[in-house]
Amino acid sequence: MSLEKLFKDHLDERVKYADQILDQLGYDSLIIDAGMPQYYFQDDRPIPFKSNPHFIHHCPNMEPGHVLQLRKGNKPKLLFYQPDDFWHDVGTFDNPFWSEGFETTIVNKTGDLWSQLETSSGKHCCLTPEPEKVIELGLELASEAMISALHWARIQKTEYEIECIRRANELASKGHLAAKEAFFAGKSEIQTNQAYINAVGMTQQELPYGNIVAFNEKAAILHYQNTRPITNGQTFLIDAGATYNGYCSDITRTYFTEEVHPIFKNIHSGLDAIQKSLCLS
Repeated sequence: MSLEKLFKDHLDERVKYADQILDQLGYDSLIIDAGMPQYYFQDDRPIPFKSNPHFIHHCPNMEPGHVLQLRKGNKPKLLFYQPDDFWHDVGTFDNPFWSEGFETTIVNKTGDLWSQLETSSGKHCCLTPEPEKVIELGLELASEAMISALHWARIQKTEYEIECIRRANELASKGHLAAKEAFFAGKSEIQTNQAYINAVGMTQQELPYGNIVAFNEKAAILHYQNTRPITNGQTFLIDAGATYNGYCSDITRTYFTEEVHPIFKNIHSGLDAIQKSLCLS
């Protein structure tokens, strides 16, 4: 089945669920804000942007600024933010595979985004990192009950979500094989990490989290965040994933050379045997 058809079924299920929750909680619509870039303190550089996961759950667009309105009994309304900006490369709406599921309006200015929402009558709740917008417009912030319902909806995956996760794992597997090859070729942590990124075909910012690429004693640090120029490691722990339409993979592997201490070999062999027995049970 095509990704387009899988997404259509996924969105239909999400809209049906939203209608039920809106009815139960007494709202006419739910407004989900993807969010805007934030900046480092006293700096003009933006922090790498990550969209609101509940926005991605309904619309697989990773860029900032978009606003989604789930209206009870109606097609979802998407306000697609496409700013007039000659400084940056701005994403355009070119009828992606998911576009048929939305009533889309292109908006060029941030000040016009929320004014395009249908909120003149009825009761509306908003999930946004900028609550001052909600207060200014006289709307309601999403209640704990609404947020809990949205979290609950993400527990059981649709066929579309399963396919996205499968593709994310497929991408990450290519990276892991490349990193393994780099390690056994005597490359450094830096070079091994770069081999992973090149094979996956993503920037570090696009990955779901910072890769853990740890040689020797650094593998004992749970969230080792650095990459050193040392080469010819004896042990190698890698924890790295990939993303596909906002869905992530998370794979951890351990390797060692023949020169490693026998105790480490025994520990590794024992854990490997336990893992395999659990997978087969």
